[in-house]
Amino acid sequence: MKNTQYFPHDYNARNDPAISILISEFGAAGYGIYWCLIEMLHEEEDNRILVKELFYRAICVKMMIDAEQVKAIVGRCLEYELLQVDEGYLYSNRVLRNVEKREKALEQRSAAGRASAESRRRKANSTTVERPLNETQQPFNESQRTSTNKIKGKEKKENINIPFDVFWDSYDNKVGRAASQKKWEKLTDQERDLALQDIPKYIEWLIDRLPDHKKGLKEERRKYQNYPLKYLNGQHWLDERAPVSLPPTTPAHRTKILQ
Repeated sequence: MKNTQYFPHDYNARNDPAISILISEFGAAGYGIYWCLIEMLHEEEDNRILVKELFYRAICVKMMIDAEQVKAIVGRCLEYELLQVDEGYLYSNRVLRNVEKREKALEQRSAAGRASAESRRRKANSTTVERPLNETQQPFNESQRTSTNKIKGKEKKENINIPFDVFWDSYDNKVGRAASQKKWEKLTDQERDLALQDIPKYIEWLIDRLPDHKKGLKEERRKYQNYPLKYLNGQHWLDERAPVSLPPTTPAHRTKILQ
């Protein structure tokens, strides 16, 4: 299901150097297409869009603009790092940050609500006289315990074999925690085991492909490391990683998927 919530729009976004250049090249069309894409990415459940011809046609219809111009604008957005692409999917670091902030805010409000309810419950219990069990007041049995573990007809997810924090600390590229945790909890026990076993190998594979003078720099390795959510969504623990050099970071490489 698509999200229909708002997202923050910087009032001075047009002054961002990359966006300013985009406007200078394409005028208002460049600015409009960029924000159209940001809106679309926020709507998607996993905040990414598969880049294919239908994708361009959809934007053409929405924005009443030529497909070739859309491709040119998207290419420039990738070149200026306003957007990113991974395995044919378009995404945005800006969107991922927005989603993470929103999820944290929702969790904070939920925690505050639970704390408030617990406080009211304790206050109410403190004024209630405890009564002994009688014929109509039976001890809490196992079937009742099972029923209370249901929320809106669904069983609570319990007994995850590997807590999310273990994955989060091991992966060491801490972006998009809330969305990543939701995905982690949906995996099977076997998938979580395989992911955790693969992470050291994946990180070592990335480090091996860095120049010698950059091997000890985490920030250099993270430039090529998938975000946690993308690693989980793509089941990258199943990858067969060939001993090849890291891809170049030239504009031509970043826009290759668009050709």
